[in-house]
Amino acid sequence: MEVAVTTSTMAQSRNQGRATVNPEIPNGVMRYLWSIPMPAWLMDRSGTVLLRNRQYSKLQQCPSTCDAQKCSELGNSCAKSLNPDLALQMRASHRKVVASQEPDVVEIDDKNGNIWCLMLFPVQGDELQVGGIAANISLEDRQQTENCQTQLRKLATEFQFIREEERAEVARNIHDHLGQEITVLKLAIHRLQSEVSASSVNIPSNITSQVSSLMKQVDAVMVSAKRIAYELKPDVLRTQGLAAASSNLVIEFCKRIGIRGNIEVCGEWTDPEPDMALQLYRSLQELLTNLAKHSKASSFFVRLQLLNNDYKLEVTDNGVGFPASVVAQVNQGGVGKSLGLRGFFERAAMYGGAVKLLTRPDIKGSSISLVLPVQRVIS
Repeated sequence: MEVAVTTSTMAQSRNQGRATVNPEIPNGVMRYLWSIPMPAWLMDRSGTVLLRNRQYSKLQQCPSTCDAQKCSELGNSCAKSLNPDLALQMRASHRKVVASQEPDVVEIDDKNGNIWCLMLFPVQGDELQVGGIAANISLEDRQQTENCQTQLRKLATEFQFIREEERAEVARNIHDHLGQEITVLKLAIHRLQSEVSASSVNIPSNITSQVSSLMKQVDAVMVSAKRIAYELKPDVLRTQGLAAASSNLVIEFCKRIGIRGNIEVCGEWTDPEPDMALQLYRSLQELLTNLAKHSKASSFFVRLQLLNNDYKLEVTDNGVGFPASVVAQVNQGGVGKSLGLRGFFERAAMYGGAVKLLTRPDIKGSSISLVLPVQRVIS
């Protein structure tokens, strides 16, 4: 089996036109790199290329007079001449994989009409090595990918609207059915209380206290049912606007959770169109829920702002913050699966918005913001 190697790590047999393989490279790794129909290579910890397959020559800038296949097999000097942008990105990705021992995937335009997707990954053995694969993403493939992403955003939009319709239906059922049943139960208990009070029979005190306790529990259930119905379909959002609805949400959240909170509406504020207002409100709900579950904060601050034709929602707290890996994932466009905020990121995608997350040690706690353009992207 012929493999492409470098002179620094392999003993070469030029008279046979092939390389002698370094026994430190596992046979399984060699077979794998040799079998895949795209550029592939193996580097040591310092970044020296130990092994590369024939397809690797597609990444190289060999002179037109050079036999690229023979050059790649023999590891001549021009075989090491990568496109400068590719070489720079490959070195940066290699350092990242060595440091984290986790795979790294990047895209780069080589300015020659090719868009390369590079994936580098750790290969564990006696010593850490780094494998690499490169795929040439054609413009046609990229267009198909962008079309798929557009369709996914549209589906996410439709899913959000369907979910809002379901929430409205549940809210109506709570109000029309559960609310009525609770009211009937409350009236029955009230009658029982009246009869107990008016009775000439000596009623044990524990029975009287139990009836009173039962009435309090029914009142608490009624309050919870109203709160759930309100959160599912906030009428104040329709009647008073996003700023008032958000203020009410923060006030009720502070009362329920027992935490200090403030909200500020900045700038020349004008409410967004109803669909966007609802999605910003839902985003605030989700951020507050996540704060209550994970932050261990004692206070928080909410800011609503209209600036440069962008609506911005920001929630800052003094809690424990987020892991650095999560911050990197979010700020690089990831969906933040570990945050319990999938709906938050879906809403950002619906409107072509942006999400940014800051955490310790940069700030005391964490700050997550959502920016949506006034002109929505998807109708």
